[in-house]
Amino acid sequence: MTAEEIRALRARLGLSQVRFAAIMGVSSPAVAQWETDVTVPHQYHEAVMLQMRQRLDESEDEHRREEFVGALATAAFGGALVLLGYLFAREEPE
Repeated sequence: MTAEEIRALRARLGLSQVRFAAIMGVSSPAVAQWETDVTVPHQYHEAVMLQMRQRLDESEDEHRREEFVGALATAAFGGALVLLGYLFAREEPE
């Protein structure tokens, strides 16, 4: 993903760099560096962001987007495996 695509994803999610970093499991300076093209994300982080974008594209209305962001935050709190399980699940969690 390009720096611009990362910034756009974070903006679509309505998250600050600090909150996005927490969900991604990185520091906020790392997100700032991705967004300014100083560094590029690791393949793992890029795959997660691509999946986030895809899931966001599938969540058209505001309510579903808010549910998605809330679920991301909850999954991120549970650690990387929980986050990956949520993002790459074929069905929506109930």
